[in-house]
Amino acid sequence: MFSSSRQSRYQTAYGPYGSATRAASYNPYTGTYKQGASVATPYGRQSVGQAYNPYTGTYAATHQGSSPTAQWGQSYVSNGNKSAYTQHYSTAQGTVASAQGSQGGKAVGASTAYGNAAVGKTSSGDVYAGKDGNVYKNTGSGWQKYDNSSGSWNTVNTPQNQQQAQQKTQQQKQSYQQQNPSSQANAQQAQQQRPPSPQPSTSTQQRAQSANTTTQNLNSDMQNRQRGSAQASNYQRSSGSTGSRTRSTSGGARRP
Repeated sequence: MFSSSRQSRYQTAYGPYGSATRAASYNPYTGTYKQGASVATPYGRQSVGQAYNPYTGTYAATHQGSSPTAQWGQSYVSNGNKSAYTQHYSTAQGTVASAQGSQGGKAVGASTAYGNAAVGKTSSGDVYAGKDGNVYKNTGSGWQKYDNSSGSWNTVNTPQNQQQAQQKTQQQKQSYQQQNPSSQANAQQAQQQRPPSPQPSTSTQQRAQSANTTTQNLNSDMQNRQRGSAQASNYQRSSGSTGSRTRSTSGGARRP
């Protein structure tokens, strides 16, 4: 089948156990060429396809499958020196999906009747999924939590951060009082007349304790991952050097 704006053709064959279809098309206005094929039986369906545009240099391919109880697939797209690869698997219990990019980013997520969870790794640093269901990343100087509503990263308000902020405020206050001695006397008089500050509420203390526990868990996970990577690297180096020595010994032996 042909048309003036787009050229396309397809064929379908039927048999006692299912059908098979193949198709191809070309769009002269965009330069995109596509082709695909699929097979369907009572036990499931398999489909493959790919497309390429020489004007933009974009290539994409996909492979999808299904059965009476599940559906799965994987896709790939590239443009220039950048590419991405995705996978997913779905059943009645939920869906698991992952993605990887050529720039170093990775992500994986799951959706079930009990809730959703996701974790990823950017090309510039590690990102972790906390046990509280939130996503965190380490900036080198602390932890930040991703806010889904605003789409931004916010610093985790841990007791350590609060203590550092209080120390910084105290230092600024002392520096100001040293430069302005008269203000110190006024501040002391106002402090004496001020009623006592209320004690932190139980909910505030619980939130602070929860933030501290989350930070400790994140630090532990990061240390375990770094330790595992170091051990894997040491094992690979030791295995390589052992193999080199073995080959050198066996190759250097000569008959007397």
